[in-house]
Amino acid sequence: TERWGEPLDRGLERVLAIDLKRALGAERIVLHPWYATESPDVQVRITFTRFERADAGKVVVRATWSVRRASSDAPLVERETRLERATNGEDGASAALALSFALADLASEIAAAWSEAPPDALP
Repeated sequence: TERWGEPLDRGLERVLAIDLKRALGAERIVLHPWYATESPDVQVRITFTRFERADAGKVVVRATWSVRRASSDAPLVERETRLERATNGEDGASAALALSFALADLASEIAAAWSEAPPDALP
């Protein structure tokens, strides 16, 4: 039986933070929950509805996400993303690698939407 090396929710947060930091060129990303002294100006909220190995040597990641000012519940950008990535094999390591690449694709999509937001909408 193959298992993740860490709790999946924490692993997703950690990897997405790394990918978003790289894609946005940000100095730092603060994970939720944060201290009041570290409250960010902008939040990215993501809900995964699929994150799994699928049939025929591929993985599927499906998520709804939004970018919003921390001071408002109104999203500046709100989207749904469905990504598929081929695996290089049928083993867990191949699936984990493909899922990691899919998360990087998701981070790139979020960063692209961030850059398309009106200039006065984001800091």
